[in-house]
Order: sequence, then C-alpha cells, then structure tokens
Amino acid sequence: DSINDLNNMSMYHGNIGDVYMEQNKYTEAERYYSMGLQFALGQRDSNDIARNYSQLADVNLSLNKPELSIPFATNAYNIAKRNLYNEHIASSSNILSRAYYKKGDYKMAFDFLEKNRIVNDTLNKQQFNADIIAMQTRFDVTQKEKTIQLLNENAAIQEQLIKRKNSLNYI
Repeated sequence: DSINDLNNMSMYHGNIGDVYMEQNKYTEAERYYSMGLQFALGQRDSNDIARNYSQLADVNLSLNKPELSIPFATNAYNIAKRNLYNEHIASSSNILSRAYYKKGDYKMAFDFLEKNRIVNDTLNKQQFNADIIAMQTRFDVTQKEKTIQLLNENAAIQEQLIKRKNSLNYI
C-alpha cells in the first residue's frame, strides 16, 4: 500500500499544482510541481517525470521566465520523444515554441511549432481511428443483436409449426 502511495504522490502534487495554476498562483504551483518531480524521479517513472518537467516549464513561462522554462520543456520533450509519449511531446513542444518566441528566437519557435503540429496531427488521426473503430463496433453489435432477434423469432415460428404438425399428425 505504501508503494502505491509513493507512486501516486507525483500525480497528487501535480494535481495540486494544476489547481494553483488555474488560480494564477504560479509560485504555489511551482512548489507543488517541484515536489511532484522529486517523487517522479524517486520512482523513476518516465511518464510522470516528463509530465512534471512540462508542468514546471509551463509555470515558468506563466511567470514570464522563458529562460527557465526552456530547460524544463527540453527535458520533457526529450523524455517524451525517447518513450513515444505523444501527449507529452505535444505539450512540451508547444511550451518550447512559446518560450522561444518570448525570447525572440523565432526560428526555434517555428521549429517547435511545426513539431507540435505534426504530433497533434498524429494524435488527431489516432483519435479519429479510435472513434471509427468504436462506431464500427457499435454498428456490428447492433447488427448481431438484430440477427439474434430474427433467429430467435424464426426458431419460435419453427417451434410453433412443429407443434402444429405434431398435433395434426396425432389426430
């Protein structure tokens, strides 16, 4: 149980940080994101580490500190690329694009904006494909249910015909 508690501490602190971000209390958010990162590093959970780095990058960008945001976002981006975490690639590339733009490095801002567009296209295609598969599955289930209903009705009719034939044969 205590191991599960440790595994969830990174997410717990990140969620508290998110609440502070929503309230524009960036210093408090940064404190909780930092604690979440420490737990994630301790657990060696690359997904949580990438998420926490992105959160720290985002809060520093909100504090108008792009020079502090870039290293956090770069760490998140590299971990996400290495592990194919497309959602984290999208968030960190977005943050990097905005941070480089604030610093006046428009070439790097554009490069990361393009990377963000590509990964978002991938995410949208994945979601579209999942939606199509879900709709196809619902359609198939509905068709099979109708087929079963027709077979059951046909079996009931056949049973009635057999009973009628048997009763006529009996007479």
